Amino acid sequence: MRWCILGGAGLLGRAFGRRLPEATRLTHAACDITRPAEVTAALERERPDVVVLCAAMTAVDACEGDQPRAQALNAVAPGDVARAADRLGARLVHLSTDYVFDGRSRAAWREDDATGPLSVYGATKLEGERAVRGVLGDDALIVRAQWLYGQGGPDFVDAILSAARQRSVLRVVEDQRGAPTQVDALADAIVRLVGCDARGTVHFAASGACNRAEWARAILSAAGLNVQVEPCTTAEFPRPAARPANSVFDLSRYIALTGDTPADWSAEVMEFVARSARAPLQ
Repeated sequence: MRWCILGGAGLLGRAFGRRLPEATRLTHAACDITRPAEVTAALERERPDVVVLCAAMTAVDACEGDQPRAQALNAVAPGDVARAADRLGARLVHLSTDYVFDGRSRAAWREDDATGPLSVYGATKLEGERAVRGVLGDDALIVRAQWLYGQGGPDFVDAILSAARQRSVLRVVEDQRGAPTQVDALADAIVRLVGCDARGTVHFAASGACNRAEWARAILSAAGLNVQVEPCTTAEFPRPAARPANSVFDLSRYIALTGDTPADWSAEVMEFVARSARAPLQ
């Protein structure tokens, strides 16, 4: 099976390089997804069986200040990629996000729950989902993920470790809840979903949940750093884009489709930080 990864230089794209070294990974320079002709030419040249659309504008706060670019990358381009893949008869996996939800429910989010994005990023990613479904209908595979981190960053793990080298006390919000998820686990999950011919929308994340302050403590503990984490509220740490308070996913559909139960977030974080400290980044 031939795989083509659009956004091959990003965090998830690099994870696919480790998971599927034979996959073609196209960077923005090689294929600008906002240029439909480039997308069509690239896919016609590669003739993939599966296209994974990782490319997006994922800098959540930057999206607030550059809505046209967020619209082009996150909302419009996915429909163009879907059309190009459909013409070639290739499967498309489109990556989406927990930010399509408003985070106000205390329950874990199911795939069919009502959406209500709070930010430009979330709104444009939701439009991208709809654009893909508008082309592929029930054949679309949309995988929503959350709180991603992985080898080489940049991500929350990098930010916490960098801050810990400069300060003895870190203020981290405790009223945002989710599941820290390794990109390598997400790449594995996508391969499993394609292997079982999954269709529709699927939520994937690590098992369990925590708030961001708890995540920071786990990172520091794994790194052996004696740095205090002082919890604060989102209101005390304002950002340009609003974040969902509860991002926790219901994983039952993913588990039913694949037979795989994702690993616990805390064990994954501890293992990742310890391994990263032992080995140089590649």
